[in-house]
Amino acid sequence: MLAASLSPALQRILVLARLVPGEVNRLGAAHACASGKALNAARAWRAVGEPGRVLVPLGGPAGEVLRAELARLGIGLACVPARGPTRVCTTLVEEEAGRVTELVEEAAPLGAEELAAFAAAFAAEAQAGEPVVLTGSLPRGAPADFYLARCREARGPVVLDARGPELLAALPARPRVAKPNRAELGRTVGRALAGEAELWRAMRELRDAGAQAVLVSDGPGPALLLDGPRRLRLHPPALRPLNPIGSGDCLAAGLALGLARGLGLPESARLGLALAAANAEVLLPAGFSPARAAALEPMIRLEEV
Repeated sequence: MLAASLSPALQRILVLARLVPGEVNRLGAAHACASGKALNAARAWRAVGEPGRVLVPLGGPAGEVLRAELARLGIGLACVPARGPTRVCTTLVEEEAGRVTELVEEAAPLGAEELAAFAAAFAAEAQAGEPVVLTGSLPRGAPADFYLARCREARGPVVLDARGPELLAALPARPRVAKPNRAELGRTVGRALAGEAELWRAMRELRDAGAQAVLVSDGPGPALLLDGPRRLRLHPPALRPLNPIGSGDCLAAGLALGLARGLGLPESARLGLALAAANAEVLLPAGFSPARAAALEPMIRLEEV
């Protein structure tokens, strides 16, 4: 399996009892790890003992840290050198309030040569017919149809985790699954999605524009799956989340893993939600055990709508 993105990150995760704005805040713990959407997906595959590779541009000191960590983890890396530095994002975890705040640094812009190098590397990596997770927002410099060409080059099923113009532009390539979350779907269709009926309507718009299936997650709430004419509601288990950042990426990884195993899309979605739920319970991205993910999977209830 392959996970590809133009926007990796070095993730700093800072734990403190409470955040007091305008005051000195002392940390209880601090961690740093390779992250960003494609890297989180690859980490999820590794967590359950499955092989996977990642294709990302890397540059600067943070990029070198990511290279070293991926080598240590045994995650295959196809790296495109980037002139700009790899971004650093920060997660604040407040223990007393159970609150998580994400500070997102935008990815450095990519020039025409870097985009061409990424496209060439993707074309070479995506020829095996395996599932591909194509994920993340496009940095400045990338055209809105960048994912369209990549979807057409992939020889295997594509899980497209994107939003907005880049998602809409890629739909004519008929990705196997378009996977925005509820907020991203609303931004993509350009309107508020107040209730489930509005969600289904927006999902049908993506399907009619080319997506073979649409899966919309909603944090701890039910996920909705539109697979051709079939509609399903997937109920995740009730949890006490610690750090849900990266759960959407683990969901995409589980979808691809299920497809690689020959599962149907509903069963692949259930596997993805199990990985997402297991991720939400731990501090570091995809730091869950395979046993916990396996225990959560049968707890996810599928309901025909």
